[in-house]
Order: sequence, then structure tokens, then C-alpha cells
Amino acid sequence: MLTPQRRRMLGLAECPHCGHELTAPLGAGGKTARCTACDQRFRLPSAEMLFNNAAVYLMLNQVEDLHADDTRREIRFSA
Repeated sequence: MLTPQRRRMLGLAECPHCGHELTAPLGAGGKTARCTACDQRFRLPSAEMLFNNAAVYLMLNQVEDLHADDTRREIRFSA
């Protein structure tokens, strides 16, 4: 069971019709949603999957940000 705080946390889902990424509260896991891009209805994944999708997204973006920081440092120190 999700606590009220965890229900309000946002997760990520992808529309199966158009591939648009959507944010959804974890409490909406397993419910029907409407894509804001193509207006099609689809069932959201479970709260656990919404959370996992968001975690993977954040980890990948953090890695990309760190790589960009390393590149900037290399350029700055190589001059």
C-alpha cells in the first residue's frame, strides 16, 4: 500500500500509441490515462513500474550531466 506521500510522487509512463513520455502520480498506477500528445487512452503501468521508469530516467540524465561536466572540464584545462 502506498503512503499519501508516495502517492503524490511522480513516475514516468510512455504512451503506447505515440511514444510520448508522461508523468503520473504513483497512486494512478494501473489506472486508465489519456495521452496529452495524441489524446489516446491507455492503461498506466503499476506504481512500481512508474517509479522504476522515473528512477532510470533520472540516473541516465545524471550520467549525461556528469559526462557533460567532464567534457567542459577537459576543454577548460586543455587550453
